[in-house]
Amino acid sequence: MLLETLYDWTSDMVYLKLTAFLSFLAIAFSYFYVPVPDDMPEEDQRAMRKLYAFQQTGKIVAKVGAVLGVDSTINITRRFRNLMTSSIKQDSFEVETRFGQTMDGVSVTIHKKNPWDEKKEGLRPALVYIHGGGWVYEFPELYALMERYFAHHLNIIVVSINYRLAPEHPYPAAIEDCTKAIKYLHTHATEYGVDPGRISLAGDSGGGNLAAALALKLRDEGAAFLQRQILISPATQFASFRTSSYLANNRYAVLSRFSCQRYWLLYMNASLAYVNELEANEHVSSKVAQSNAWSFLQKYQDFPQSKVKVDEKVSKVLEKKLLDPYLCPLMAETMKGLPPTLVLISEYDVLKDDALAYVDRLKADGVETAVSVTNGYHGIYCSFNGTKSGMQMMMAIFHYLRPLYAAQK
Repeated sequence: MLLETLYDWTSDMVYLKLTAFLSFLAIAFSYFYVPVPDDMPEEDQRAMRKLYAFQQTGKIVAKVGAVLGVDSTINITRRFRNLMTSSIKQDSFEVETRFGQTMDGVSVTIHKKNPWDEKKEGLRPALVYIHGGGWVYEFPELYALMERYFAHHLNIIVVSINYRLAPEHPYPAAIEDCTKAIKYLHTHATEYGVDPGRISLAGDSGGGNLAAALALKLRDEGAAFLQRQILISPATQFASFRTSSYLANNRYAVLSRFSCQRYWLLYMNASLAYVNELEANEHVSSKVAQSNAWSFLQKYQDFPQSKVKVDEKVSKVLEKKLLDPYLCPLMAETMKGLPPTLVLISEYDVLKDDALAYVDRLKADGVETAVSVTNGYHGIYCSFNGTKSGMQMMMAIFHYLRPLYAAQK
């Protein structure tokens, strides 16, 4: 028994040492050799290198941990990322942050600037924020920095929805949580010091997908109370992974095509074996290809879909999912009736064309739409304090909302 214990301990130590060594190599290689755009600001290039090195280290830790039987790669990655983001230096704003709150059974975080005299100053606007993370990950401390920044500088209440995550809770769990939470806030707005007529919605990446889907769902259910919609690098479709931005920006690898394909499949509870079909656009049925939305997407796809040999089995399985606007917002029949929208786009993001195609659809259906494009990478807004492009995105949001709130005082 003692010998077996010593053997197990020795084996674990070997793995730990190997992990540390490989992590060091990953950090060094990733930081110095990851390709970065030449015209990206220097501070943004440094941030991009650090993020990529952090991601690669997390992958090694997760893979080794899975081999050791510690947990699944997803859960280990969650713990690793949360450990890293939990050490982020907090701000000194006079903003009260309340974690662990609930709205109709859905977990939320509420950020409220203090002091505030509601009798003298009245009810405040609210921004409901839906975080990114591929529907699989969440980073409460990281997003709290952004949300507290909004609360402080815009003098508003920010409600962040902590929706259930895939793959444990696949679609439609997340959109159901978001719908319940925002409807509850609207109904009970004054209890939170919120003006029910001034509730806006924002989300980034996978959260941008949920925000776009939620705006569509509220409209369809006759609850179109949103004042504004802000979509930051949104994932609006999984019909094409051969758009120009997916192909050109995949080399920067902060967010890769492969990662996006896995996230989508995990979120929609489909087989990961479909990755190859998604990679080649072989999952697009004739019904999807004949839809109105598909023509908007083709503008950003250099390779003609007519030359793709469609996999009939996979396309049949995914057809209904592709045409579900609450899963794939770009495929909605119409964008009419949506609130005025701001779309923020990063030039070096695989999701750039997702956002541009969505902008085209919004404008074509007469939705008041503003667009802001920066020379950043996917997720740079989370590093707004140390990056030029990230701060530009934050300022675009402020300049979009401030005049609105000032005019309504």
